[in-house]
Amino acid sequence: MSKNDQKFIDGIKSTGFELEFIISKSLTENGWTVINNKYYIDDVQGSAREIDILAYKASLQNDIQIYTVLIISCKKNSSNSWALLAKEKNNDDPNIDWNPITMWANQKILKLIVENFDWKQNYISASVDLNNKLFSPQKHIFAFQELNNKKGTPQNDKAIFKSIISSMKSQDYEIGSLNKRKKQDSIYNFNLISVVDAPLLRINYGDDDPTVERIYSDIYVGSYIINRKEKVSRVHFITAENFASYLTIYNDLHSHNIEQTSVMLESYYIGCMEDKRKVDLFIKDFNQKLKLDIYWFIKSIRTEGETEFSNITIRWDSEKSCASLSVDGVWDEMEINMLNTNNEIKVKIAAILNSIYRYSGDFYFESNVPF
Repeated sequence: MSKNDQKFIDGIKSTGFELEFIISKSLTENGWTVINNKYYIDDVQGSAREIDILAYKASLQNDIQIYTVLIISCKKNSSNSWALLAKEKNNDDPNIDWNPITMWANQKILKLIVENFDWKQNYISASVDLNNKLFSPQKHIFAFQELNNKKGTPQNDKAIFKSIISSMKSQDYEIGSLNKRKKQDSIYNFNLISVVDAPLLRINYGDDDPTVERIYSDIYVGSYIINRKEKVSRVHFITAENFASYLTIYNDLHSHNIEQTSVMLESYYIGCMEDKRKVDLFIKDFNQKLKLDIYWFIKSIRTEGETEFSNITIRWDSEKSCASLSVDGVWDEMEINMLNTNNEIKVKIAAILNSIYRYSGDFYFESNVPF
């Protein structure tokens, strides 16, 4: 290559494009699928915005696609260091979620668990290594600033802020698009990473004078209003030269997500009949499998009147510690007794309760009194 041509290579190296190539190459070598320079629509300005790298790993388990997604911003600065201003975190602060985990699911059980149940604590505590390295920030990063390498003078926080907010907006856009386009049963875990090709500093504040610590990685918990809703996300700052070594953490995270998907699925069946939300999830399936048998049984024992009912409902009888079934339109004590003493009906119900809810306990019919 001629000296004249070298100037073009040097010019490109001064930008962040080579950094994106290096990071993408490292991801690919670790088995991640990489999408470069993906665009999304800014919710405030309505203009197209770019996220540098979107990478993901996917695994199929129990006919469910499990995705671990990395949304990565790449920034390069030859003149400035990135300084993260930090203080001791207050673990008891009710206004801060120190361990935000972003999940999206459309599979029925996983969607119910993710959106309505407290799964996160088990998810975090299941891996001490991931909890220490990824899930729990060491400090409370309350501000950031670019500082000139020679003089230490503050520049601004625009590049750092942009790397954070563009990642969070991209995440919000991706989740919104999944709601519209994803049909296959899936669960996604999103993670935001800011890779910086510059020195990374943590300036620690406390009772004494501030101290400067040269670091290679840190976790920031950010809360911003996006699409008129508050979003809380974890942003992992990593220096470019150390990205490959930290990538092993995310390889482990994908394995963790596979394991925890099974845990979430199994958690649905724990105390299933005692929780109306869990029962209601498959009550239509329960009705579809049993309704016709109940209909013909009621019709066979009635001597007069119409044989019409819409649904069978299930509730948990806490006094008897068992499930109670009621049939719409059936409140006559004789009919209830005949349902409770018909072995054929009860055997079929037991099999359906077990196949849908994995419930093998006692149950009985009760009157569905209309007033």
